[in-house]
Amino acid sequence: MEAKRKIRMCSLCGKCNESHCHVFFQCNYSAETWGNLPSLINWKLPQNWKENTHLGFLVYKHMLSVDRIKPNGYTYPSLFKACGSKLESNSVWVKYGRALHTHVVKYLDPVECDEFVYASLISFYSKCGKFGVCKYLFGRVSRPDLGLWNCMLSACNNGVNDSGMSTDVLCLFSDMQKDLRVKPNEVSFVALINACGFANHGYGREALELFKEMRSEGLAPDDVTMVVVISACSHVGLVDEGCEIFYSMRERYGLNPKVEHYGCLVDLLGRAGRVNEAMEILQTMPMKPNAVLWRSLLGATRNHGNLEIAEIALDHLIELEPETSGNYVLLSNIYAHMSKWEGVKRVRRLMKDHGIDKVPGTSVLELGGVFHEFLTADKTHPQSHEIYLKIDEINRRLHEYGHTARTVEVLFDLEDEDREDALSYHSERLAIAFALVSYEPDSAIRIIKNLRVCVDCHDYTKLVSVIYKREIIVRDRNRFHHFRDGICSCLDYW
Repeated sequence: MEAKRKIRMCSLCGKCNESHCHVFFQCNYSAETWGNLPSLINWKLPQNWKENTHLGFLVYKHMLSVDRIKPNGYTYPSLFKACGSKLESNSVWVKYGRALHTHVVKYLDPVECDEFVYASLISFYSKCGKFGVCKYLFGRVSRPDLGLWNCMLSACNNGVNDSGMSTDVLCLFSDMQKDLRVKPNEVSFVALINACGFANHGYGREALELFKEMRSEGLAPDDVTMVVVISACSHVGLVDEGCEIFYSMRERYGLNPKVEHYGCLVDLLGRAGRVNEAMEILQTMPMKPNAVLWRSLLGATRNHGNLEIAEIALDHLIELEPETSGNYVLLSNIYAHMSKWEGVKRVRRLMKDHGIDKVPGTSVLELGGVFHEFLTADKTHPQSHEIYLKIDEINRRLHEYGHTARTVEVLFDLEDEDREDALSYHSERLAIAFALVSYEPDSAIRIIKNLRVCVDCHDYTKLVSVIYKREIIVRDRNRFHHFRDGICSCLDYW
């Protein structure tokens, strides 16, 4: 109780620095209390203390300087949590977290290093993108409890967008079901739906079935679940079902829709061609729409041809994101698709006036632990000669298949170059050619692209998946595309 009173007294000071730590350092706490103190501090102090020097670390530093004090299993989880919360603002916290890990090995015996410590380690390393380390740590625990299973599911969930770990999630959930000591709960199902990326990977109906199973088990959905389920409806065209789920959130589940839920609703209506309704949602929603929502509406106008709303959406996007070139490019392609060449020129002038340059497209894939990055028309790769020969071969075979390049929709990407030739050397095509040259036969090709895949490259990749009998997975700016047997999981809407 004395430690808690000291913490409360310090919190009233409003700042956290060395001078405020004397109230702790001068106390004759037991070794056990000192070991628990960093955890107590992180739980008791106000949230805004994270902006200051972390008192928990100062106390921990003092602990290590006193011979009689030894850290225990309660010392580290909150410190790892603090490191994880600061990763985006300063990469030095990665080093702090790794140093703490060495201290865990040094100071804790196997009994003290329990599920809470391992969970905090796994959570920290997942935020660092070190999913191999997460798997190793999880494998060290012989009998993980429900909390640790859920922690590992969440770690894999973080890895889905970064590393395409959907299969890992399914395998992990399957192993969890085999463990008779634990039963999946709400957190488990939410992680499964979200981590598997059913909606993003084109398995919207499977996501809905899992949602129904979750409800039949008496598990209440949370905000994240509703985002995924409405998104799933959007990706498989279940407009009425998606709208019903959205409008039942408050009455049936006691959940107030947030901006993310409105974003899913706008996407749902936009995909279905109900662009005017989507526009009305943006104008009447209780919070201010963000750039993601306006970009979703702009994308819908590309597929359904509503220039008036497209221009309104771009006006809002310029206000919110004046330096994001992709918004201008998308509207320009809408103009080009509709043969509105004056509109294309106007967008180019607008970009020039704002000093906006188009972000170059890059595609990355991995081979033997080495990442290979390609730019459009890139000839810097050591295997460029083989890659360009393979592209010529692919183009010949696509021509035999009757493929004709859709040059109009990518007009913005080109100036005076020959359009069809230039299309042949988009970054993802170079990456695909490299994979066909270098990968084992029949192995899947996985590519990460920084921009949205253009329409012609999308058609191109579908045909390559048929001709070369390859599964090709492309993660572009918007979503995952699984190409197999000439079909894409996005159903040609992205």
